[in-house]
Amino acid sequence: MSCPDKEQPSVLSSGSARSWRHIFLKSFPVQAGELKDKLFIVNEDDGGLSDEQITSLRRYIPTLMDVEMYKSHKGPVEELHIVDQYMMETKCPLAFGRAFLSMSETV
Repeated sequence: MSCPDKEQPSVLSSGSARSWRHIFLKSFPVQAGELKDKLFIVNEDDGGLSDEQITSLRRYIPTLMDVEMYKSHKGPVEELHIVDQYMMETKCPLAFGRAFLSMSETV
C-alpha cells in the first residue's frame, strides 16, 4: 500500500539486476553520496573501502549500457530510487572503475 502524500522515487534501472543491487545495497555500509570519494582513497585505514567491500562492489558494477543510460539522465539524483542513486554516483568513476577494482585484487 502506498502513501498518497509521498512521491515514489523514479526508477531508471529495471529487472533482476536492479533487484540484486537493491538487496546488496541494503546491507552496504557506504551511502551513495560517499561512495565516489571512498573509491579514491587507497587505504581502508584512511577511510577507504575494505577488500571485502571492493570485492562486493565488483559484482554490481553497471554495464556499459547502464552507464550510458545514467549519463543521459538530466533530473535530480535525489529523486531516483536508491539503486539508481548509487549507480549515478559511480557512473563517472566507473569510466576507470572496472580497471581500478580489478587492480585492487592484485594489490
